[in-house]
Amino acid sequence: MKIIIKVLGVLVLVVVILVGVSLYYLDSGIKKAVETFGPDYTLTRVELNDVSLSPLSGKGSLLGLAVGNPQGFSDANAFYLGEIAVVVDTQTLSGDPVIIHRVRIVAPQITFEQGGNGTNLQQLLKNIEQSTGAGNTSASPEDASAEGESEGAAKKIIIKDLQVSGGRVSYINPLLGGKALELDLPDIQMSGI
Repeated sequence: MKIIIKVLGVLVLVVVILVGVSLYYLDSGIKKAVETFGPDYTLTRVELNDVSLSPLSGKGSLLGLAVGNPQGFSDANAFYLGEIAVVVDTQTLSGDPVIIHRVRIVAPQITFEQGGNGTNLQQLLKNIEQSTGAGNTSASPEDASAEGESEGAAKKIIIKDLQVSGGRVSYINPLLGGKALELDLPDIQMSGI
């Protein structure tokens, strides 16, 4: 369950970044960027059906976001999100904190697959960390401190309302003979994140 929460946390962060980027690009530009840069970071197939963006109101949504499984796992998607809708307070985008009024994730489908060297979701996170350098822990604390000072402090993000509905998890393990166990996720509603 912790890995699912971590993946959802990463997804929320990805959605926030994508919505922020979407304020500068047209809908088709976002779709192309997700499908072009997504595979570079995840090292998997990434597809997006549609993007709807309203920069003036701060509303945006992604429809049909699919991220394939890493190499060495089944052909199933690691996850598929039916819709991700975000409402951002556009007046806070240049300030700190950035206020997100609502994040709604509809019909997430997560495949949790056990393999010989871990799970598909662990491998997906490793791929992202390697691609972004986030997993690099070789720097000393002094280097990290100096680097943080030169880059400036990270912006804080406040999510007033997070809703996840219609979720489903599939569990695949070779010990089950290739059959997937299907579980419905309870709806999630959180505020003040």
